[in-house]
Amino acid sequence: MIAQISAAVAALSLAVVSWFLVGFLRQAKTSISRMEQTVGNLEQQVGRLSEESVKLLQQVQGVTDNVQAKLNAADALFHSVEQVGAAVQEVAGTVRQASATVTHTVKAAEDQVRTNRSRLTTALDWANTGFRLWRGWQEDRKARSNEPEA
Repeated sequence: MIAQISAAVAALSLAVVSWFLVGFLRQAKTSISRMEQTVGNLEQQVGRLSEESVKLLQQVQGVTDNVQAKLNAADALFHSVEQVGAAVQEVAGTVRQASATVTHTVKAAEDQVRTNRSRLTTALDWANTGFRLWRGWQEDRKARSNEPEA
């Protein structure tokens, strides 16, 4: 009888263990099913993230190209400004040279006028002296012609 009770307890224990094992396997199956759904959702999200990353990289590339084009345009602008600066320096040098030439010419003209003024003054002094002598000579002649002859 003990053998029968032991066999019955063993059978009952086997049934309980089997029942728990079946419950555990069902739970494991449910967990695996949820994990499959989660992995599927993750795959979809990774796919969307990949698409969005590609779009973002394309936009970044477009912005980079745009910035590069603007930098190239700015380089051309700075080169033009540099050329304008060189032209302005050249014009300033030409103006400086022209100003020096005009100043030199004006000084030469002033010197010439001074020289001519002193010559003109001398000539006028001689003319005035000559006129006085002539007038004195005319008056003296007139006075001699008006004198009674003795």
